[in-house]
Amino acid sequence: MNRAEYMDQLKSALAGLNQNDISDICSDFEEHFDIGLSEGKSESDIALELGSPKEVAMTYLNRDDKDDNIIPEQSPFTSHATTNSESESAAKGSSDPVNQAISQTLNQTKAPPKDLNGPRAFVVLLNLLLMVWVWIGIYSTLIGFWGITAGLVVAAIALLSALAFLPAGVTAAIVLLALALISFSVASGILNFFLTKLTIIATKGYIKWNADVYNNGF
Repeated sequence: MNRAEYMDQLKSALAGLNQNDISDICSDFEEHFDIGLSEGKSESDIALELGSPKEVAMTYLNRDDKDDNIIPEQSPFTSHATTNSESESAAKGSSDPVNQAISQTLNQTKAPPKDLNGPRAFVVLLNLLLMVWVWIGIYSTLIGFWGITAGLVVAAIALLSALAFLPAGVTAAIVLLALALISFSVASGILNFFLTKLTIIATKGYIKWNADVYNNGF
């Protein structure tokens, strides 16, 4: 459900209230959509977090007529916007019914903390038993490739340095061999550069995945 569909359904479900209350409530939910979108969430995800428009509307329709305060029962939307709203209400020293209702609801419906013991144990064991050796192998191979490149450069320099001590008849062959070694070293250096870049990107991605699983679970 996108934003427009959600708000249309919410307005229809709130038809039992007066127009001013409907406008206030819808304005607050529009603000929740704006905040969620600014945090990178999709409209459908925000709609799911807010809950069914009909159920949300029922929390406003079932209000206490004695003090005219709206007392909602549930709404799963959770964001730092609630904290800001509560702080503003407290600072004003007043109790706007709509903001107070949303604040009370969100405080009462916080999701229970996840059990992260399993994911954390999985990450630790995976790295200790397997991935540490995989990464050692990858980086050792990469260092070996760079060693080959350095060896080709050193060999080419050595051949060129030895020209003064070699017979004139082999000078051309030695020069060609040195040029070939330099060409191979340049080619291998370019290849090693891209392999190193990809390895670093893969390492960062793997570390991020480990951190996500360790802190948030699967």
